[in-house]
Amino acid sequence: MDVKQKIAQAQKLNQSGQYAATLDLLGTDLPASAPEELVREWAVAMLELERTDLGNIERVLTSLQDWATVEPDNRRAIYYVAKCLYLLGDPSSAEVMLTDLLAENPTYDAALLCSNAQLVQGKTAAAARTAELAAKSLQNPLEKEALLSRYFLLTEQYEEAAAAAQRGLALDPRNLICLMALSEVNYQLGEREQGMRYLQEAVANYPRDRDVLGKLILQYLMDRKPDLAEKVLRSSLLSEDDQHDLLLDLGEELNDMGLPEIALPAFEQAARQFPDSYFVLNGLATTLQYLERDDEEVLQLFDRAINLDPRLPHAWVGRGLALYDLERNLDAMHALNRALELIDADHDPQNDSEYAMLRAEVYYGQALIHYEMGRETEALGLMQTVLELYPDHPEAANVLAEWQSGSDHL
Repeated sequence: MDVKQKIAQAQKLNQSGQYAATLDLLGTDLPASAPEELVREWAVAMLELERTDLGNIERVLTSLQDWATVEPDNRRAIYYVAKCLYLLGDPSSAEVMLTDLLAENPTYDAALLCSNAQLVQGKTAAAARTAELAAKSLQNPLEKEALLSRYFLLTEQYEEAAAAAQRGLALDPRNLICLMALSEVNYQLGEREQGMRYLQEAVANYPRDRDVLGKLILQYLMDRKPDLAEKVLRSSLLSEDDQHDLLLDLGEELNDMGLPEIALPAFEQAARQFPDSYFVLNGLATTLQYLERDDEEVLQLFDRAINLDPRLPHAWVGRGLALYDLERNLDAMHALNRALELIDADHDPQNDSEYAMLRAEVYYGQALIHYEMGRETEALGLMQTVLELYPDHPEAANVLAEWQSGSDHL
């Protein structure tokens, strides 16, 4: 079968909803030389089957965007573009596109994806409203119950959420939204074993769903069962890239929650699987730094990360703080200055919040060094700037208050 015949056959299979057959025809790893029409049909099948291992996802996105441009009234093409944007870490753009789609004609998958995009951004009320409005518009009883279970869950109406989810499972025992709603309801009500059972059932039914798998692994980590977490991930059907990104996301999420002792096993597992990953080494070192572990070990990890990619600022910031802890102030200031140079050289307006936090960490380290060296005016000014850039910095406010009261720090 030549390429044109493959494209025609893939289009026919996708139009009839035979997405698994499309992947049987095209394979799950698309060659880099594949023409755009083939990329598009392959991407449709992957996205419909909830597959996230899209390889060069930027290329997939470009192909789908071209399709949506040529056919501006094709709602499915717009939905696929939004899904790619969501997978690429741009939930805000995905939400805008999906909100427009839902305003015209609510659909189950668009409502779920829009609700997910809103949840990722912390918009719980908006996510609940999206689910509620779509549920009122849909005629399919399973879709209605699944969206209602999400609405009730997000508005903390747990009995109603459980009832809607049970009604949904009576129609389809494998429905993911209903299984996840029941799992969360049981956890919220203190029924941990039952919550875990529904979560395990969801993973068994959807072994390629990264979000569901991540919830199970996170729960094992929270329960202090890192061995089970590692076993689940290693036996999963996720690609290596997805496993790498999932461990990073979980570790960073736990650190952001102020739980570095639970984040540590995630980063340690990531380091075993991906010992040459810049972001894994940086995350592991940062976590050990939060836990005030051996400063020399932390410094070595940051140095390994820098050797892998000296152009990224994150590890330079960590290196500077580690050197400060080792009382090597001049070396620490050099590392922090280098981090600042890299931040300034690679400033990306779309990542202002990340750069503001990195810059705040640089200024925090520089302030500590200035204060240590008796330059109190410079130290106070820098620490105030830290709080302007990062008002929720875990240490800056307390340190500044101590300095302003005249007490010694460190």
